[in-house]
Amino acid sequence: MFARTNNLEQRLFPKPQSQVPASLSKLKIRWGSKSFDPYLLEMPQQIELMSAMLNNGENFYSVLTAQTAMSSGNFSMGLKRVKQRLELGESLERALELLEHESDSPMVSEFSNKVVISLTRGTPMAQQLEFLSETARSQLRNQLLKQAGKNELKMLVPMVFLILPVTILFAVFPSLQLLQSGL
Repeated sequence: MFARTNNLEQRLFPKPQSQVPASLSKLKIRWGSKSFDPYLLEMPQQIELMSAMLNNGENFYSVLTAQTAMSSGNFSMGLKRVKQRLELGESLERALELLEHESDSPMVSEFSNKVVISLTRGTPMAQQLEFLSETARSQLRNQLLKQAGKNELKMLVPMVFLILPVTILFAVFPSLQLLQSGL
């Protein structure tokens, strides 16, 4: 019903056309709290490896090619799509923007912004990626601590409602029997 404006995206990733108007297609409904970001599990290592390769004098395209060849996961699949888009003539800014929209992860969004800004302004990309990997590691640590806190509270529920009442019954029952027997 609605034609895509990007022919390259249509050739790479054909999708059935939706019947939803374009104004409603960006509406996202989230139930409950925000879930764990799966990109954070793999991004710190991959970004650090990319920054090390850039420090050794390689260009971004060769780093992207090497990274997609030796890794697997959500982030590397996204980088593989970026590489395919670059090979078919898409600009790097547009390819990274599409990666950002596909992933819906704040860390991938920050990665694409850092790469685009460092290329346009001429700042050292390796240093920016090192800072980004440190940020990703701290965010992963924070998310794991939050998840551990939630799990700890979930583990307290059986303790409070099952084990503690049974323990109190075992402590109180013999003394009640002694009081009833009159000793």
